[in-house]
Amino acid sequence: MAVRETTIRLHKDIKSEFDRMSNIQEYGVQKFTTAYILNAIAKKFYKSPKTIENIVFNRKPLPTISQLKVEF
Repeated sequence: MAVRETTIRLHKDIKSEFDRMSNIQEYGVQKFTTAYILNAIAKKFYKSPKTIENIVFNRKPLPTISQLKVEF
């Protein structure tokens, strides 16, 4: 599996986990704060909370294939 495919899959998994945790409700209100969710996901995926935040809110786009090319 190529690096880009793995990265896309990782971002997709992180976003789905964020959505899952955001939709948990108790007594009709969201159970976890956004900060708690970001920290919990960061711990689960071995990333910093800021990295998780950037992934979830699309603050930094994935590099294009031409940007990923490495020359020897």
